[in-house]
Amino acid sequence: MPFELLKTDTNTKARLGRISTPHGDVLTPAFMPDATRGAVQTISSRQLRDTGTPMLVSNTVHLYLKPGHELIGSFGGLHKFMQWDGPILTDGGGFQIYSLIHSSNLKGKVTEQGMYFQSPSDGSSHLLTPELSQEVQFALGADIKMAFDDCVHTDVTSKKNRESVELTTLWSRRARKRFDELSEATGQTSEIYAIVQGGADLELRKKSFDELHAIGFDGYAYGGWPVDSEGNFLEDLIGYTADLMPLKKPRYAMGVGTPSDVVRSVALGYDLFDCVLPTRNARHGYFYTSEGILRIKKQEYREDQRPLDSECDCYTCRTYSRAYLRHLYNVGEHLAGTLGTIHNLRYYARLMERIRFAIQDGTYERLTRQIRAWAI
Repeated sequence: MPFELLKTDTNTKARLGRISTPHGDVLTPAFMPDATRGAVQTISSRQLRDTGTPMLVSNTVHLYLKPGHELIGSFGGLHKFMQWDGPILTDGGGFQIYSLIHSSNLKGKVTEQGMYFQSPSDGSSHLLTPELSQEVQFALGADIKMAFDDCVHTDVTSKKNRESVELTTLWSRRARKRFDELSEATGQTSEIYAIVQGGADLELRKKSFDELHAIGFDGYAYGGWPVDSEGNFLEDLIGYTADLMPLKKPRYAMGVGTPSDVVRSVALGYDLFDCVLPTRNARHGYFYTSEGILRIKKQEYREDQRPLDSECDCYTCRTYSRAYLRHLYNVGEHLAGTLGTIHNLRYYARLMERIRFAIQDGTYERLTRQIRAWAI
């Protein structure tokens, strides 16, 4: 059984579950750090495993561009290429191309066939289709593959939003067909999840889900931005989308997020999460601790002999002082990013352990209040 629902919290919609993959089981709720280009920045796969991280997200578009999915496939897939023995989820590519088109001067175009885009490294032109997206993900050997979708911001026009939903349905149907063909041809055991679009329009959200559900997928994800233009968590929209999804299928809140938003999304019924925040913030000396946020570059930590977090059991907290870490960051030592990333990922792993224990113990609502009080 690929997904087993073990328990549901009595006071919220939080769920305890287990996802089974060829590379091991993942207890949910679970957080996946981004190994965008086949690595979580600044740390090795062994260090990553030591943080208690159960699963990774890797980027289909970037690995397609460099070093190329054929090369990775010749090594036996991404697991062997990066020496990671745990499960891997790969994205479909829609959001990444959207980001490339809208955050740079690179040209791009969305058509019924797929997405045209330029490489950020050399400007070369490419077309990613729903079929090619699956072919790349099969070469990478991902345990969970995402269908190709058309991502739009929550504030787009109604016409553009509706077109996005129509394209997402069309592309997802084609992705499902190619996934089934490649599964049979390669004998590869994996699953495919679909991404529910619709922006902030509830009717379009329901239309998107209903059409994807009719096609049939192994799991479903919230697509689009989890926050508004001012950074406020879109709790009502995200909760509405979760309520559309089947009870006995995994629910993935893509791009969520801060510890507080993860805890709130778990209460809404989501099982999987990913975000760049813990690793990106670590590289800038911004740490999550049991007492809230700690910004290590501040002068007040210059002579501080304490660990980052006295309650944390990570290698960084067991070994180094705040004063030493502050010194590393302030002189630009690369070791700073490594030690910081180890801590933040261990914080997230421990947070998810606490979440699962609280659901099992019937105390999840209390944990929600504690985490939200920290405003992190």
